[in-house]
Amino acid sequence: MPAVGFSPINPKYCADLLMKTAMYYNAFVRTATDFHGAACMSAIPNPPWYGGGLRFTCTQCGNCCTGAPGFVYVNDEEIRRIAEFLGNEDGTLGREHLRRVGRRYSLTENKKNGDCCFLRTEDGKRICSIYPVRPLQCRTWPFWDINLDTPDDWREASLTCPGMNNGRQYDLVQIRVRLHAKQWEDLPA
Repeated sequence: MPAVGFSPINPKYCADLLMKTAMYYNAFVRTATDFHGAACMSAIPNPPWYGGGLRFTCTQCGNCCTGAPGFVYVNDEEIRRIAEFLGNEDGTLGREHLRRVGRRYSLTENKKNGDCCFLRTEDGKRICSIYPVRPLQCRTWPFWDINLDTPDDWREASLTCPGMNNGRQYDLVQIRVRLHAKQWEDLPA
């Protein structure tokens, strides 16, 4: 089932993003530490509030996979990956997993509780049953613009996400790569 209306990435956008990321990365690397080894963000013009980095490690609690109705958009490649992971050799997903939203496709939700169709409970723990092939939108959580606008937005999202402010440290460049990713290949392995 191809995703109608999915357009390829604009090469100029990719080049601009790569140039900006390289600029920030080079500036950060050149002046990342002062002579005492302390973080120094002064070389980056107008760094965002999260310029010093943020911590996050997914605990697979499932909290970001449930709740109010929403959309987890998927493109043709993501549909194919999920389908193959589930053993569907034809590379398609049925209506129990996929719904049309305008010209795009989104994963379905349980109408009773808002759970993503791939959220399962095993041994009392809520897990994503397609975690290795989860869509880009899921892979980039919590580094979404809605969570990065202000420190209060980040703090509010962290109230329901136990992985935020814990675990792995992401620097400014790593955060921006996730924030602006448009396809799997935009993210490091």
